Amino acid sequence: MWGSKLLTLRASVITLVIFTLATGCGKNLESAVATVGGEIITVDDLRQEMVRQYRTEKEAARKSLEQREKALENLIERRLKVAGARAEGYFDTPEVKEREATLLTETIINRLYEVKILEAVVSDQVLRDTYDRQATEVQASHILFKWVTDSASVRQRALEVQREIRNGLPFADAAARYTEEPGGQERKGDLGWFSWGRMVPEFQEACWALQENEISAPLETRYGIHLIHLTGRRTVESRPTFEEQKESLKEMARNNMREQIMAAGNTYLEDMKRDLGYKLEEARVPQLLADIQANMQPELKLQEIFQSLAEGAWKDQVIASWKGGQMDMAGLAKSMERNFRPASSITTPRDVEDMVNNASIHPMLTARAKAEGLDKDKDVLKNVQQQLENNVVMTYERERIKGKVEVGEDQIAAWFAANPNDYMHPQMVRVQEVYVADRDLAQKLAERARKGENFGKLAKQYTERPDRKGTDGTLEPFQAGRYGKMGEAAFAMAVGDVSDPLPIGRNWSVIKLLEVIPPKPKALDEARTSIRMKLEREARANRHDAWRQEIEQKVPVVLYKEKLTTLFADVKDMGEQGDRATREAEATPDER
Repeated sequence: MWGSKLLTLRASVITLVIFTLATGCGKNLESAVATVGGEIITVDDLRQEMVRQYRTEKEAARKSLEQREKALENLIERRLKVAGARAEGYFDTPEVKEREATLLTETIINRLYEVKILEAVVSDQVLRDTYDRQATEVQASHILFKWVTDSASVRQRALEVQREIRNGLPFADAAARYTEEPGGQERKGDLGWFSWGRMVPEFQEACWALQENEISAPLETRYGIHLIHLTGRRTVESRPTFEEQKESLKEMARNNMREQIMAAGNTYLEDMKRDLGYKLEEARVPQLLADIQANMQPELKLQEIFQSLAEGAWKDQVIASWKGGQMDMAGLAKSMERNFRPASSITTPRDVEDMVNNASIHPMLTARAKAEGLDKDKDVLKNVQQQLENNVVMTYERERIKGKVEVGEDQIAAWFAANPNDYMHPQMVRVQEVYVADRDLAQKLAERARKGENFGKLAKQYTERPDRKGTDGTLEPFQAGRYGKMGEAAFAMAVGDVSDPLPIGRNWSVIKLLEVIPPKPKALDEARTSIRMKLEREARANRHDAWRQEIEQKVPVVLYKEKLTTLFADVKDMGEQGDRATREAEATPDER
């Protein structure tokens, strides 16, 4: 526990921060579901949190009042941790300020990629076209011939199988015989029904162009060569709206259009380098390669070599430049923080050129993103703030709430002595088993055993369980919950009883109960680890509760629970569970 002076100092700082925050607390309470100090948690905040947890609004809307309260508690707990961390200066350290700058740079570059590449290639029109095409779905089978080094032989093989099909070989039989798709031979090439966007572009274009029962010409994709048989086409009767499906459409399109996205990205980078007049000092590349190799040592990282060169012979030298920027040894050293590369991988002038070109892209993209105003974008800044809070809260939790918990041997021994019945070996049973594939045989063996035949001899002669063949069928003692129906039956039998045939997958088991082994106390050594974990959990929970009580004295929490019942009132088609939270709120405690 912390000393009283430290607690007093923390309390004073927190009070000052919360007083400052509270000056803005009188606004927008109409939308508040809770306030934490001077910060409002809005209905939209809670809705977004629940949609994040349960993926869709409809699914979130079906959740109970208790689940809504739990989601709200998660938001409150996070805001309390952020408030505590701010009050105690966790956000003011040089390391956090540096991390904030790094996060901003990474985030604006990612946003530039979203705007200039992803949204340009996977446009709203592309998503709308995909959605419209998904009004129809098709059923198809295919035969895949995977690419090998000799691609001509793959094409020749596909043409030969195509001729066999044209000469009368049923497509399904050809697929069962020739397809190289994993699992495809067992399915006879059947892909089932699928909608537009589920397959790679070339494949789905071919499917939608075919007539029902038509077989395609050999089609090349990145997987190999396909022969496709369209076996059905139908209209989708009911489906979500475009807006409801937009995010999943976007994810699917980006996955299927990876090659177009990559090509657009490369084009953007080349255009940017040309626009900025990017110039690599090629004449200096051989000398840089020689200096890297001269300084190469097993214990040195490439970053350390560049740092050494930046302080020595390369101190004032530039290896690449562009309008508004340049790359020197310090810049190369900095780039190694983002892209670790072993010094041993730099062996040719081309390796040096690629390394310098790649390192130069990051500052050029940063400048381009700032020129677009992305470092002032509200969504970008919110994203950065959330990431920074995540990082700081993890540190704050570790140091202020969780921390290291020490549990001594005397505590473990005392708990063990006071709670012996909590640490018992469970009741177990020991059985003999005959395991066979035929039910009638299992029934006959059960009858013979009940008439007095030696069960061990029957097991030795008939059992088919691989690890028990040739034995008397005795299994290792086991506790409840193992062996499915056979285990359930064993715990319901009396010693000496023989069971009826019990289904085990596609096989059958007949067992004889040999022994019931009663529960017995564990030794301290056997229970030590679980006791230690339990006591550590309790200590952390107590520490959390003490922190929560302390922080809420300085950061008041106010709930507006009535908002929980109408949280998703505008969401339609929720089914019978749609008003569950409202019903629970109106029920008496006895009715809940």
